Amino acid sequence: MCKDCALRSAAQVDATGVRICAPEKAGCELYLTQTLRNATMVRRKGGFAESVNHFKDRGADVLSGLKPDLLGAMGKMPDARSIERHAVQGLWAVK
Repeated sequence: MCKDCALRSAAQVDATGVRICAPEKAGCELYLTQTLRNATMVRRKGGFAESVNHFKDRGADVLSGLKPDLLGAMGKMPDARSIERHAVQGLWAVK
């Protein structure tokens, strides 16, 4: 998320109007597809790197991925911050 984003917790992410980006057919995308009720999934072909680029270009409000991938990408997203999700599911990067 952007450092000034109104979303402050993982519970707030599944809301109408929130766009969550994830690599198409990745484990996190499959999990979110089954569990989200209100937020919109933005699926990106091309893997995690393409999802990061889409997120950076403001194509999504939230980036989802595996914790190691998100932590590694945070250096490329200086205007983003992370919030903890479920321990198994990793982090959200939010603009």
